[in-house]
Parts: sequence; structure tokens; C-alpha cells
Amino acid sequence: MIPPQLIIISGLSGSGKSVTLNTLEDAGFFCIDNFPSPLLSHLVDLIVSSNGFKKHQKLAISMDAREKDFLKNFNKYYTLLKKIIPSVKIIFLDANDKILIQRFSSTRRRHPLSKQGSIQRGITTERNLLVPVLDKANKIIDTSHLNVHQLKNQILKSIKALPHHKGLNITLLSFGYHFGVPHNADIVMDVRFVANPYFDPHLKALTGKHERIKRFVLDQKPALSFINRFEKMLNFLIGHYEKEGKAYLTVALGCTGGHHRSVAFTEILAKLLKNKGYSINVVHRDLTS
Repeated sequence: MIPPQLIIISGLSGSGKSVTLNTLEDAGFFCIDNFPSPLLSHLVDLIVSSNGFKKHQKLAISMDAREKDFLKNFNKYYTLLKKIIPSVKIIFLDANDKILIQRFSSTRRRHPLSKQGSIQRGITTERNLLVPVLDKANKIIDTSHLNVHQLKNQILKSIKALPHHKGLNITLLSFGYHFGVPHNADIVMDVRFVANPYFDPHLKALTGKHERIKRFVLDQKPALSFINRFEKMLNFLIGHYEKEGKAYLTVALGCTGGHHRSVAFTEILAKLLKNKGYSINVVHRDLTS
């Protein structure tokens, strides 16, 4: 059984907790925002139970200074969680006061702890309340000078240190231009530059999943050259997409009907990328079976 992962997100209001939680959700974590502190003890019990944590092996919860009971009993519950899940991590989001004030002013939002006072007073109160969490944090991220993409990148780097992180979710999709270009594709490649096995009566009834079709395609010099070059390009792009915090990538390869050439190229590229450790989802849109 894969050991469970639990990440607690906390920090100053306006420092980027929502972006962090969204990034973790895209990375496959089950996320709970503003987790009520009274339920923390129940979470401990749930994890202890034999079936309690199997459904959501990767869990991230966000808690903040509005949960006074959470801060009062934080050390107690954190110690319990640490015994059950030794890998539990705390990511603490911070930013300097000037930046936080600018963010609240620009969004015209009221600081949650400054109902009767200034934003600065609310920030100061919050900093003092969050000291117990800050002391236990495994990762402190100062978002003062980070944009959304840079923050996502920081979060992804943090969770890559955890086991079982899959990285970018990649879909290779074959299609036929006769039925239209897929609207959700990030990259579209036209593979109609090689001969079409459809016109060979011995191959017409087969699909690109069959070895005979793959051999027919690969026996053509332009096909091998394309595969080598396109694989290198994908390796280059995937690394940079991950740095930018992209969670999903759909690469579409199209031929005329979506039965032969595009399917063969998709199958061949999927195997090559899987061998390099990428998580690949293969979809043949226009195959009936």
C-alpha cells in the first residue's frame, strides 16, 4: 500500500494559500479549504482507521488564524498526526507587511482579523497567532515578489520532494481531420506526411494499434525522423511546462480518418515517453473500439 501523504497549508491572509491549494489539487491531492479545527481530532481518528485514508492517499488541508482552537491545540494535534503519518508536511505562506497591505487594498477585501481596525493591525495580530505553526513549518515560502506562476513552481518543487508525485499529466490523442481538430489540444501535429495504409487492401481493415500498421509507418524514413525530433521537442517542452506550473498537457496527432497513421504515431510516442518515466494517458478519439 502506498503510504499516505498529508500537507497542512497555513500562513498569512493574502499570501497565496488559495493558489497553493489549487496547485496541490491539480497535482492529485484531495484538498479541503478552511478545515475546521474541531474536526482535526476526527481526521486523526479517520487516518488511524484501516480504511480511512485509502480513498484519498494524498490530502492537503488549509487552516488559518481565524481558527483560534486550531492554534491553541496545534502542537497536540500535530504531534498525533506526526506519529500516524511521519511524512506530514507544513507549508507556510508569508509576505512582507507592505505587500500584504497592497494586496488587500487592491482587491478591496477586508482582512479577516481587522474587523474593527486597520489592515496593519490585523496582519500583526495574525503573525502573532501563527507563531506555533511557523515554528513547525517544513517549508516557508515568501510570496512578496512572486507572481502566480512562480508560486506554483515553488509548490511543485516542494511536493516533488515527496514520493509518488507524478508531475505533468500528459495525454496523447489521435484524431482524424475528417471529424475535426480536438478543441482541447495544446499541441496539434499533422502526420499526413507519410503514406496512408488505408489504400493497401491488406491493411485497410487494421488500425494503428496493430504491429503491421506500425511497421508500415516506421518503414518510411520521414516517420523515424519525425519521431526522433518530436520526442526531443516534447522532452524540452514538458520540462518547461512543469516549471511554469502547468498541470495538464494534451498533444494531438492527426491523420485523415484517425484510424491508421495518427494512432500508430501516438502508440509509438506513448511507449517512448513512458519509458522515460512520464505519466501518459492515450486516447484514440476516432476509433470505434
